[in-house]
Amino acid sequence: MSAPVVSVVTPAFNASATIADTIRSVLAQTVTDWEMIVVDDGSTDATLQVARSFDDARIRCIAMEHTGTPAAARNRGIEEARAPRVDFIDADDMWMPTFLERDLAVLEETGATLAHCHWVNLRGGRLYLEPAHCPPGTLEPPELLRLLVRQHVLSCCAVVVER
Repeated sequence: MSAPVVSVVTPAFNASATIADTIRSVLAQTVTDWEMIVVDDGSTDATLQVARSFDDARIRCIAMEHTGTPAAARNRGIEEARAPRVDFIDADDMWMPTFLERDLAVLEETGATLAHCHWVNLRGGRLYLEPAHCPPGTLEPPELLRLLVRQHVLSCCAVVVER
């Protein structure tokens, strides 16, 4: 079996109420050559069972001991990823249907190793546009690192990166 175009990594902890919507938003993507790796970080609810209830060979579920940090689950997902690119979606996030298509197109068109975009946040029943605070265009690694560390300019749910 050949590697997919992109690996979608989903860290999850006690997300039984939201994980199904997250998975459905990935299933609805216009790009269909993906794998989704749901990494359950020791949930005590039905998160893993809900994720495993989807009958799609592109979705893999991994259970790990609880670490208390989504970064550990993301890193485990990256280790399991087979695609040359990785996109992240947390277990309480959803994507618009063209999200992967647009992310991957930017990487192809620019030759960049990372692409990001704005995202919408639902708080208190209202939608808020969260702009990516990184300037458009190409940044050299030292400048990008400075922005990431000091200004927290990107959201994991709005990034695709070379593995």
